[in-house]
Amino acid sequence: MNRYLLKQGIAIERLYLEDQSKDTSENLKNSFKIIDAQKENTTVIVVTNRFHILRSKMIAKDLGR
Repeated sequence: MNRYLLKQGIAIERLYLEDQSKDTSENLKNSFKIIDAQKENTTVIVVTNRFHILRSKMIAKDLGR
């Protein structure tokens, strides 16, 4: 997704790469840690595909996001 977003013209400084997780839940937890360390009170957009969107939304909600 990182490469795709860069090709779509998203500035690299707006992207945070999380590459340590093994599943969606771990990815969101790790990503929120990275985001929270960089910026407070920010809006986050989760980029995923149709297969993962409902599960991603449910996990983010469980994480209080």
